[in-house]
Amino acid sequence: MNYDDETNIDIVKDPSLDIKYGLTSGLTLDATVNTDFAQVEADEERVNLSRFDMFLEEKRPFFLEGVGIFGASDPFSLPLFYSRRIGSAGDKEARILGGLKLTGKAGKQSLGLLSVQTDEVDETPSTNFSAFRVQRDIFRSSSAGIIFLNKSPLESGKDNQTFGADMRFNPRNELSISSLVAKTLTDDLKGRELAGQISGHWQAESWDMGASYTDIQENFNAEMGFIPRTDIRDADLWGGQSFQIRKGIFRSSGGKAERVK
Repeated sequence: MNYDDETNIDIVKDPSLDIKYGLTSGLTLDATVNTDFAQVEADEERVNLSRFDMFLEEKRPFFLEGVGIFGASDPFSLPLFYSRRIGSAGDKEARILGGLKLTGKAGKQSLGLLSVQTDEVDETPSTNFSAFRVQRDIFRSSSAGIIFLNKSPLESGKDNQTFGADMRFNPRNELSISSLVAKTLTDDLKGRELAGQISGHWQAESWDMGASYTDIQENFNAEMGFIPRTDIRDADLWGGQSFQIRKGIFRSSGGKAERVK
């Protein structure tokens, strides 16, 4: 679903309300009612020639501030939470009736709690999107976290849940090891609902290399995430070295060689 420059008159005549309140120095509570996205910048027009959805950047303020907590520690990890799913009913926009969001940090814990209710659109019923995430700092610059996501009901009237756990371990400044395991529950899908990923990344002064392995079973159904393909097993290996040439007229130059499997 893309945002365009057209405005829905039915949405305009309903007043909207947005509240932000600092519960503590580290925790912020946001509330929204009849959310108005009339001022949100329209998506750039792009042509999609594949059979998979395009990943679109989030531009709505309510879903931009503080929601980074709902992502895994590794930015290359599987996106179990994709905020553009909220307020989307196929290729149409579903009005957001109201929502609450609690984000921030308390001690060594980063917390995220989100609940949003959308209006019905055609055959799509009024739907609740909920997310809970806690991440704890451990060891030296490492972290571990869990996430729970719920979408209820689906168009079929069924419910969908996603459970995930992830960890990022940095034994050295140059080395980062990340892992993620997740399971989905959907009423009409049984068995083979797991997904997992492990990756390692080494980044030194001139070297940048890494490897990852991803396994997503065929019935893994993350309704609130962005997982365009399932039933895949994928291994990647990459590496490169940057260098400088300081000879003759060259004083600051560089390059990088990279190989991907």
